[in-house]
Amino acid sequence: MKKILSVLSLCSLSLQAVYADKPHEEVLSIPGGSGEIVVEGSLTGNHILDYKLDASAGQQLTVTLNSDRMTQYFNLISPMNKETLFVGSQSAEDEKTTTQILPTDGRYTIRLYLMGNAKDSDLTANHKLSVALKDVESSLPKKLSLQGITFNLSAKPMDNDHTVILVTPEGLEKDNTPVMNKVKGKVTGAELADLNADGSPEIYIFSVSGENKEAQLTAYSANNKKSLSQIYLPPLEKEAATGYRGQDAFAVVENVLARRFPIYPEDETAKAPTGKTRQLQYKLHAGEAGWVLKLDKTTEY
Repeated sequence: MKKILSVLSLCSLSLQAVYADKPHEEVLSIPGGSGEIVVEGSLTGNHILDYKLDASAGQQLTVTLNSDRMTQYFNLISPMNKETLFVGSQSAEDEKTTTQILPTDGRYTIRLYLMGNAKDSDLTANHKLSVALKDVESSLPKKLSLQGITFNLSAKPMDNDHTVILVTPEGLEKDNTPVMNKVKGKVTGAELADLNADGSPEIYIFSVSGENKEAQLTAYSANNKKSLSQIYLPPLEKEAATGYRGQDAFAVVENVLARRFPIYPEDETAKAPTGKTRQLQYKLHAGEAGWVLKLDKTTEY
């Protein structure tokens, strides 16, 4: 159910200087932590209005702005390092909306402002702001642990074509900051491993996308149990890519990451696979700027 709130106009001359230097703040509340509210208000010139909303990691937040001024925008700011998740002035003029899977618990900021002539000429904009919070089920197990490190996992659909993966580590000595990645398609599973046997685990998250169900990999390594860094998987090329048309799958097999897929004829008009399967085996190596999975062995059967 929508709840409509009213916000006082910011036209008072006695407040103009204060608001010009420091944003005016309004705290929003969605009963039960899930649902939608609509906020009505106005903004003048170079004033800034911050709506504050408490939300939880993994929730889906949708914010939509309707204004009688084309140059009124909003930004969405995360409580985690004050990262800006959405910049309205950089989006299309007719798309003043964003949907985000939230990366962390805390108080989020929806910052409204004016630009262009409306800001410079001290004009007033009237707005309606829709704010909706939704709980979304994850397609990953909540927790996986290995070698004293725990990975809290979440994979939630952002729209029909994308999934947002959120990995929150526990037990790292230096940095347990959550990491987020948006991938195409759907997440199918996750595995823990220590492929390079250095005593620090890695998390491998698998997803598929497109009509051919092409496999994708999102992976992170716990660097000496201090912090997370992303693992890079090079694209298929040369002989390994010959006959590839998706339908592949990843799996951890002992100390390697295996990738299997049916082999198709090189003739693209052929619809059926050859009946053979190719298996690629990758080993984890330290690269110049992080970790890299390098192709170690190719077999066909």
